[in-house]
Amino acid sequence: MIQHLLITRFNLRISQWCSDKRGEKVLDDAWVRERLLLFEHFCLASVRGQSRQDFRWLVLLDEDSTDFVRDSFARLCREYPRIEPVFLPPIESDRQISAAIGARVSPRTEVLATTRLDNDDALRRDFFETLRRSMRGNRREFLNPRFGYTYFRGEVQVMSHRYSPFVTLVEPATQGPFVSVHCGLPHGRSRRLAPVRQLPATPYWIHGIHGRNLANCAPGERRRSNRGLPRRLAGWVKSRLLKPIRRQFWPADWRRPRPFAEIAADFSIEPDKAEAAFPDAGVTAQTQPSPMRGPSRGRTQFTRDVGGHVELP
Repeated sequence: MIQHLLITRFNLRISQWCSDKRGEKVLDDAWVRERLLLFEHFCLASVRGQSRQDFRWLVLLDEDSTDFVRDSFARLCREYPRIEPVFLPPIESDRQISAAIGARVSPRTEVLATTRLDNDDALRRDFFETLRRSMRGNRREFLNPRFGYTYFRGEVQVMSHRYSPFVTLVEPATQGPFVSVHCGLPHGRSRRLAPVRQLPATPYWIHGIHGRNLANCAPGERRRSNRGLPRRLAGWVKSRLLKPIRRQFWPADWRRPRPFAEIAADFSIEPDKAEAAFPDAGVTAQTQPSPMRGPSRGRTQFTRDVGGHVELP
């Protein structure tokens, strides 16, 4: 028996996450209401539209969630019964999540597959179908959907992640206790636990980029980093030299930004509702030219329309 669990953290309290990339507080009432709207019209819409539905969706919630959150998820469970709310205390590490997942695995499970999905991201409608066709089940391994889109202000751009956040861990029961995809390793270090096998080259996911992300940045937006100079230099070489060369071999429609509406149907998403749900729905992106990077690679700032004029944050 193969058991497939989709794992999404919603408002679970994590010790390392107290603010978003702008320094604003997260998990308060305003954040929850804003994120629930995005979850429903973007993330949930894509999961409900999956061509294969033989999975369980564990949504991890704070045990001290307000009545608004509990009532909202009770409604979503009635509308889409595959959602299973899991209320947990504040956590310090992924291993606590792994233990909670393990307690919900059927004892008859011969192969366990666990997939990560953030609450502001989306999956292509044939994602689970592709995963099932790709599973071997005879060894522990990660299945990685390398290609996907980033969504930013109504446009999408194809991206490639050798070890993406959408990775799935497949574990046969014969190879020891199940650890799940929340195994204590960042997705970029998945290969330390098990081999990583890439799925066929198709954009399988959408990363939602907005002002309330923890760290994800829009194209051209500068990311704060506490890495040492050697690692920062290696990252610069990779992003500015190697990736552009590889993109020259991609299909032509992958090498340019596209309107989100062009690909929304592939993810079972209504583009108007999804775009209106993003926190930056009333925000425009301005790119400041840089003499080192050229006009298209400057620093992206978020601005908001205020009373007919534009206000910088």
